[in-house]
Amino acid sequence: MKMIFQLFSFCFLLNFISCGEDDLHSFNPEQLQGKWNWVSSVGGIGGWTQTPESTGQDIQLEIQNGIFKQFTNGTLTLETTYTLEEAESIFTGETEDMIFLSSEFQIQYSFILENDRLVLKEECYDCFVSEFVKE
Repeated sequence: MKMIFQLFSFCFLLNFISCGEDDLHSFNPEQLQGKWNWVSSVGGIGGWTQTPESTGQDIQLEIQNGIFKQFTNGTLTLETTYTLEEAESIFTGETEDMIFLSSEFQIQYSFILENDRLVLKEECYDCFVSEFVKE
C-alpha cells in the first residue's frame, strides 16, 4: 500500500513539475499577434450573416503585446488590454483558450486559430461568431 501511495505521489509530482507556462495554451500565442481583417460574422437571434459588403463596414483588429485594438472604416473604435486564459466555454462545456478583453464590457472570446485564419466566438448566447484573415 505504501508503495502505491509513493508511486501515485511521484506521478502527481512529475505531472505538476512538467506543467509549465508553455503548456497553458494549445497554440503559440505569437500567432495571434498582428493585424486581422474581418471576413464575416454569423449570429444574433436571427442567425444573420454580416460581411463588409453587406454592412459597409471594414473592420480590422490589431492584436499586439497585450493590446487589442479594433478599427472600423479606419477609425479606432476600441482599444483595451487583453489576457489569454483557459476557461470553460458556454458552448462546449469544455476548457478552451480564451481572450478576455479588459474593457468596461468584459468581452470574452473563445477562438480558433489556424494559420492565417482567426475565428472569434463571443462567449454569450445570441452573439456573433466572426472570421478574420491575417494581413
